[in-house]
Amino acid sequence: ARVLLQLAAASGASSGGRSTGEGRTEAVALLEEVLEEDSDHGRANVAWATAVESERGNLAAAEARLRGVTSREPFLAEGWRALGRVLEQAGRTGEAEAAYRDGLDYQPRDPGLHALLGLSLAERGEIEAATSHLEAASDFSPSPRPDVHEGLAAVAVARGDWPRAEAEARRAIELEPARASAWNHLAVALEEQGRTDEALAAYGRAREADVTYWQAVFNRGLLLRKLGRSEQAIAAFQEVLRQSPGHAPSHYELGVLHGARDEPGLAREHLEAALEAKRIRGHALSDSYGGSDTTEIPALDRWMPTVTVHLGGHSQEGGASTLSQ
Repeated sequence: ARVLLQLAAASGASSGGRSTGEGRTEAVALLEEVLEEDSDHGRANVAWATAVESERGNLAAAEARLRGVTSREPFLAEGWRALGRVLEQAGRTGEAEAAYRDGLDYQPRDPGLHALLGLSLAERGEIEAATSHLEAASDFSPSPRPDVHEGLAAVAVARGDWPRAEAEARRAIELEPARASAWNHLAVALEEQGRTDEALAAYGRAREADVTYWQAVFNRGLLLRKLGRSEQAIAAFQEVLRQSPGHAPSHYELGVLHGARDEPGLAREHLEAALEAKRIRGHALSDSYGGSDTTEIPALDRWMPTVTVHLGGHSQEGGASTLSQ
């Protein structure tokens, strides 16, 4: 069973000149052989739940399989990690965090469990607890992990520790240059330190790394507006709306910019769209982006739209403004 499991992992990781589909088919077939030989094989069940059931959207079956694994082999950290990810995929964040904590009771030095729990806590705004787990993940990892450094950058941003945020984001980028959200965190840290040209360049690098990453385009638009470059700011917010048409803060920013340009028709159109998006999608609107005393959106939302993670793959639409004018 161990040999077949290793072969399955190798087939799934590299197609060896064949198509990805062929390699995956062979990996699944080999996993089936492992499970036929030993239906309770822990790692094979984790691989099946993750690579087959979860990917096919059968989360209930994946959860049941993984709960069986964690019951039979509670010291198998990857079982707890996989269970938590499936629960997160199902939108059950609290239960996912409970799974990570249960796993840490058995494997308190597992970097993966610390990382997953830390990233989840960061997205919920539990900054101190998130920092503690992410630092533990960094300490216990045998080699540097870009997701951990990106998570540490995000929580540093939330605390307003701009030098730490810059350092952690740069470390994540050094390890994985195409990590768009890390470039975004770096840009925010540079912007807050007054290094606006570097910040604009970093926002651009985030976009180059992932053309669908509109959050960096939005943040770049905010900076361009602050710099008085209204034409470029308008173009940035329009680009956001092409990818996320119901993004209330972008509509609001366009409304204000068009109003300042004495274009009342366009201003009204975008302000009404912002109000409608807020009504339908529940966007919080306040006086500033990134967390004033009146904001209803945590400061982290502006800068951490994902742990596809991103940081974990969760998408939050950050930024908000008042429509009281």
